[in-house]
Amino acid sequence: MSSNPMSQNLQFKKRILELTQHL
Repeated sequence: MSSNPMSQNLQFKKRILELTQHL
């Protein structure tokens, strides 16, 4: 599942969202 591209994309988006929210 971790190798799945969708899963990685979701995590990446979440990470970006958190980063943008932190700003």
